Amino acid sequence: MFCPACGSPNDEQSRFCIRCGGPLPSGVRRSAGPAPAAATVPRRGRFPWLPVLLVGALLVVLAGVVLARFIGGLALGDSPERATREYLQAVASMDLKKMLARTCSKYQPTATELDEGRSYWEQRRQSVGSGQVQVDVSDLQFRSRREGATADVWVGGTLRFSTLGSAETQEMDITYQVVREKGKWRVCGEVPLASN
Repeated sequence: MFCPACGSPNDEQSRFCIRCGGPLPSGVRRSAGPAPAAATVPRRGRFPWLPVLLVGALLVVLAGVVLARFIGGLALGDSPERATREYLQAVASMDLKKMLARTCSKYQPTATELDEGRSYWEQRRQSVGSGQVQVDVSDLQFRSRREGATADVWVGGTLRFSTLGSAETQEMDITYQVVREKGKWRVCGEVPLASN
């Protein structure tokens, strides 16, 4: 006998289909042979939903990658505020390499300027002494306003730094322009104050 639901062959005495578990008609007993064309149902695999699930998962992952790329670093943790914070830490601690990593291409120095800058920064570091400059930006507040690949980041509060046991502070109330270049936010100078 053939199952009317899935078309699988079953024993004559069976009450339920061995493949799909559907009830078999009790009054109809047929000998082995092909099922009638009207009763034939296309065979399904064990997990008919698996291809749909895999395609759906792939689309979700792809949408996440596109969204992260579009938003611009948000999934990677980079932001205009973070760029400004790292830039200020680098400047205050006299770390030229980190400062340049967060400086936009418009203000990247030429080779000559870079040599002069290294010399100046090295003299400043030597005047401080062999001690490391400690920078504390925890009291600073950062607020940004983004428009596409540019942002204005306002910095307010107290910047604290110390060298060889002497502590200094600097009050901040400044706005920086930050741009997105090569997948990373970079400081591109101060925003001039609006004139009244």
